[in-house]
Amino acid sequence: MTLQYRSVLSLKDPADVEAQRDLFQSWLESCGVGLQLPEEPGTEEDRENPRLRVTYAHFDNGELQAQRFESSVPSDESVVTTSLTTVSEHNRSTNTLWLEQDHALRDPVAPPIQYVDVPTLVGMVLSHVECLVGGLPVLAEPRAVAEGEVGDLIDILKQPERVLPLVLVQPSKNENVDGLVERCGKLQQRVSGLASILVVDHAVAVQLNAAVGADFEVAPGVVRVFMPGFASPADNPQIHLSIPGFVFKRQPGNAAVRLQRPLIREALKRHLPDSFDEVSPQRGFPNHVEGSDEELVTEIIDKDTAIETLEKEVATRSDDFELTVLELDEATARLDDFRNRIRYLEHALKEAGEHDVVKAPTPPSAILSSAESCVQAVTVARVHLTNLEIADTDYLVEELDSYGKSSIWARKAWQAFVALHEFAQTKLDGDFDGDFWAFCSDGDHPDSLQTNWVAMQESESTSSNPALRAHRTFPIYQDGEEVDVFMCAHIKLQLGGFPAPRIHFYDDCVGPSQKIHVGYFGKHLPL
Repeated sequence: MTLQYRSVLSLKDPADVEAQRDLFQSWLESCGVGLQLPEEPGTEEDRENPRLRVTYAHFDNGELQAQRFESSVPSDESVVTTSLTTVSEHNRSTNTLWLEQDHALRDPVAPPIQYVDVPTLVGMVLSHVECLVGGLPVLAEPRAVAEGEVGDLIDILKQPERVLPLVLVQPSKNENVDGLVERCGKLQQRVSGLASILVVDHAVAVQLNAAVGADFEVAPGVVRVFMPGFASPADNPQIHLSIPGFVFKRQPGNAAVRLQRPLIREALKRHLPDSFDEVSPQRGFPNHVEGSDEELVTEIIDKDTAIETLEKEVATRSDDFELTVLELDEATARLDDFRNRIRYLEHALKEAGEHDVVKAPTPPSAILSSAESCVQAVTVARVHLTNLEIADTDYLVEELDSYGKSSIWARKAWQAFVALHEFAQTKLDGDFDGDFWAFCSDGDHPDSLQTNWVAMQESESTSSNPALRAHRTFPIYQDGEEVDVFMCAHIKLQLGGFPAPRIHFYDDCVGPSQKIHVGYFGKHLPL
């Protein structure tokens, strides 16, 4: 099992078992699962497909009561198990509810799941039951913040004990609050139970930004996440994710996916109640083993505890790694800004006749200093980098934007497109006659790439394999005719790992089209 989603919630009122049962049954029916939860604790299976089953479990020893509703739904790729569990401790008046979704992949070498389809059950629960995380309400829908509430909001953001992440969004220019609340629906679907979404108008944002500082401001159109632990403007801004307005406006689904991963990791850090250790070995609960003895049950619980500890350690290390990547990304962005400033000044000197900078044309970076998404890099390149002809790879590019590292790939992609455009211009002007790798390696071109990004050939095993060669063959237009070209030359936006995006291109600057053709921009092609 691979735990994909968990939201641990406190119930404001005592748990209503029958109401939760009805909610779960309604959700099953809305998903097309034609099975009824058993009236008594047990499992109901589909006769034609035993992997499709629903389970009801109950435990009550007078001081502790628990119930669990669970469905297992198979597909060609996996078995998805969704559960709703409630534990009530009578002597402490404590009621805890949590929802989980697990994926058991049928193919052990299948690529990792990049996003989670949060069960609509989560929204149904939040709409019918008042739930809290650390004393804060978990909202079922985005909510607008009134101007009189901004002081309370600032106090909540800075609470050291706050556990619930808050997502704040300000309307972009010419957009009203009601329209933004509606547009935030895509975000809500992906983060239900993980965070509350709050919409702030301009007046509220002005007061809020003055309190949180420039590094954490909620700019128009931008999605800002305040994770637990925010204290003051001196905090590290990289910990608190920000989604650019361009991405949220053009690709709301991908913006939601970017939010999802850090929020799920944060949710997985929250503990299940200690009392669940007593419940979990019982029939119908996760650690139950048929015919087990007490020692075996204890061993299973110990192993599960160890696994949970390791998962938290992995999550912590993953957070540290992503923070390091973001810091590197920020440093790279600052370096890009400095380079762009130098080119601008060189061009200004040349125009003023004070300094002869022969090889300082107006940089394309004046059009866009850095792309915020892969889609933006392609969109702007198509309009302004006229030496390039970029094929219709938009659906592949949109998929790249669903990954957490997409902002890094977007910056690199824009640099790659600028470098290809400038390379083509030098060839068309007769100032260079080598290939793109040579252009990047000679050190005379400020827009060139690092040479380890560039490969002009595929391996012999790939080039000689007809199937793999076909994956790298793309159509271009020459003299009005479509011609298939093997595009072995490529740019590596990520040197290893998954999905290791690649840009495959063909240099036709001395050919009929006099352009660089980008035939592919997407995940690493098959090997």
